[in-house]
Amino acid sequence: MRSPVKRIAIIGGGPAGSMAAERLALAGVRVTLFEEKGAWEKPCGGGVPYKALHRYPFLLEASEEHACIHDVELVAANGSTARVRLRQPLLIYSRLVLNRLLLRRAQEAGAEIVQARIRSFRREGRGWRIEIRRRKSQDEDPVRSGRPLSMATSLPPSDFENSPGEPPHPTAYGGHPLPQGGEGCGPDCFHARAANLVHIEDYSADYLIMSAGARSQLRSLLASALGPRDFMLTFGYYVPAVDRLLRVQFFEGFEGYAWSFPRTDHLDLGICGKMGESDMAGLRERLHGFIRRFGYQAKSGAVFSHLLPALSVESWNTLRICGNGWALVGDAAGLVDPVSGEGIYFAMRSGELLAEALLDGEPESYPERVWQDFGKSLALGARLSRYFYHEDFLGKPSTTRLVEFSARSRTFQELLQDLLDGLQPYDGLGRRLYRTLGKTLWEVAAGGMREQLSSVRGQLSVETDSGGRGRKPAVDLTENWRLTTDS
Repeated sequence: MRSPVKRIAIIGGGPAGSMAAERLALAGVRVTLFEEKGAWEKPCGGGVPYKALHRYPFLLEASEEHACIHDVELVAANGSTARVRLRQPLLIYSRLVLNRLLLRRAQEAGAEIVQARIRSFRREGRGWRIEIRRRKSQDEDPVRSGRPLSMATSLPPSDFENSPGEPPHPTAYGGHPLPQGGEGCGPDCFHARAANLVHIEDYSADYLIMSAGARSQLRSLLASALGPRDFMLTFGYYVPAVDRLLRVQFFEGFEGYAWSFPRTDHLDLGICGKMGESDMAGLRERLHGFIRRFGYQAKSGAVFSHLLPALSVESWNTLRICGNGWALVGDAAGLVDPVSGEGIYFAMRSGELLAEALLDGEPESYPERVWQDFGKSLALGARLSRYFYHEDFLGKPSTTRLVEFSARSRTFQELLQDLLDGLQPYDGLGRRLYRTLGKTLWEVAAGGMREQLSSVRGQLSVETDSGGRGRKPAVDLTENWRLTTDS
């Protein structure tokens, strides 16, 4: 490696941080990844598109549990539906499972995984000094433990207190003797126990990678904070059920959608809406309507809610994802599709692109690599998002036209397939729509005519059977139309 960067610290062990750690460690770089919660669940649909499977085939080949989805149903605000059979499968991972898989790969590549809370970091000379806080006796593997979030982010009271009726062991709490003084030893006793449980360590690094999320306070020490318009608010339930249909419903005048993502043993039922345009009560009302309409049972489900990055046009114009000795990746950099909310592929790819820039000795080239690879398409998505969710197309909401065209036009369905697979970027979408619009409209009109003629044929059949047995229409209108349109 031509770069003087020899020691790299990564804060955050999600897909972006883990991918960067794996790629750098495989090249022989000394990498330390700090992840406070180890492998943990995150409120996220967990959908992995074909584009990610094509670039990272281990996701498809992994033995870890995941759902393989082939059918998607789109639902418009007016009730129209379209069922799409995917050419390529969509994988849905629990984020606990996916994070554990990616952390393990980073660890096996040679990265050091440290389960600890970052207290602070600061510039020191040409490098960084990182101060962490962690328990002295950490007997669990942070990659494989998968402990509940509440156990990973704080020290539980049981670590400071003895079980009822049990005297303190003289060498408990990391092997240090406890203060004497009996049952009522007072506050000094408590603080001494806490101090023995937790200790502070310092790490040094030449380069710092931030992968701790878009709202982390640590992120704000490197780059300006994102505003409310740069997020979507999400709300939903994890419901015990088995299904193989992914369903998405749009709403009129609403920048967002409701979803049902099937996982291996439960459904992720949720909704997202742009901050400033929707509040929690509004999200809950729309989601409950979606749940009632399709008969989902959410009463026994665990509740989730979080903020999803969806950068505004203004933020894309001023976005800064690297500086002197540091870089942001994944959600921390806001690299999420502003229209669909998909971020797993962009997180993994940004970690990979940063690793390549560092290995080439050109860390300053990272923003341009992101821009050319997918950044300019996401920035255009920020412009398209409002048109997609709020504007009309041919007299109806754009989302309704999306559903109707998908139901009746093979040409448009092929376009939709490429969008779902991640193979159609936004910066070429307008040209493709314009080029295929005539054929799409013809197929939509033909499909609508077929539906009307099929209805007429069914009505004539009913009338013949009920009022005039033996009478048949002189011409099979549906068959005649089929011959005309197929030729």
